Amino acid sequence: MTIDTNIPDANIESLGQDIDKANKIVIIQAENPDGDSLATSLAMEQILGDLGKEVVMYCPVAVAKHLRHLVGWDRVVNELPKNFDMSIILDTTSQSLMPRVFTDQQLPILRSRPMAAIDHHKAEDDLPFAATLAVDTECVSTGEVVYRLAARYNWPINEQSAQMIVSSIMYDSLGLTTPLTTAKSIHTVANLVENYGVKLYELDARRRAMSKKPQEIVSLKGRLLQRIEYASDGQLATIDITWSEIEAYSDKYNPSVLVLDDMRMTEGVKVAVAYKSYPSGRVTAKIRSNLEAPIASQIAEHFGSGGHDHAAGFKINKAESLESVKAEVVSISTKLLNNL
Repeated sequence: MTIDTNIPDANIESLGQDIDKANKIVIIQAENPDGDSLATSLAMEQILGDLGKEVVMYCPVAVAKHLRHLVGWDRVVNELPKNFDMSIILDTTSQSLMPRVFTDQQLPILRSRPMAAIDHHKAEDDLPFAATLAVDTECVSTGEVVYRLAARYNWPINEQSAQMIVSSIMYDSLGLTTPLTTAKSIHTVANLVENYGVKLYELDARRRAMSKKPQEIVSLKGRLLQRIEYASDGQLATIDITWSEIEAYSDKYNPSVLVLDDMRMTEGVKVAVAYKSYPSGRVTAKIRSNLEAPIASQIAEHFGSGGHDHAAGFKINKAESLESVKAEVVSISTKLLNNL
């Protein structure tokens, strides 16, 4: 099976050589992982395991409850192993999204071994040292990148890894409906359904069962909806998630995710942004934009991060204030919206 990819051949060769030499490989997810990054980690765990590698999945934060329908999520550890031969970052090439990974204590350890990053975002690489980049921006998810790499390397795919690749694609394509979804994305899902027995209805049933919300979360959603603010002539909708809400509810359900789609689907709104602020001065933001306003990644890039045209985010580790960040978002969003 031959599947084209726009990853440079030199990078593909380097990645293959490093994996061949490694016995123990650490798979790293960015902080605040989503369905694509977790599902792709689980797929790579299966693939590399079948290649005879010892694999550890590492993420410095706990897996969100709404992602725990992905079988194997509980194998993700929150401490970097002391001994390993290689690390592979999935679903990002941005250091700013991994401050708890690249700490003063862990940076020398990571720098001393080969590192690769597999991703599908178009954000510029700002990793703190050279890594082999396997980035294919034509893919709708990082899982689709892994599928193409598997075809190039003749990596083994089994039923479990096939399920996770499909899950990653369905997450980031919103069920094969986003503008970044291509015929190749659909063919990938069809091939995995046909040849590996992936059952889409079973994957979705597990997701829906885990996505049910406790009554207190439904009540929180009601309160958050009442706090939505509008700017840029009503085209920008924003919500602030407080530290107390993060502490109280994040383990049960991500407060940002509760309301972003409602904000984005409000009449007149083209861009929705959910902010989280922390006692340390850190501010994070999730950005979602509608089809007529493909500017989410441009807003994120203004703050040194990235993402997709319609789904992106950024993180500021030490913001002057939340209000200053919000004012800057309003300013850049207004300019971008006026230029559409």
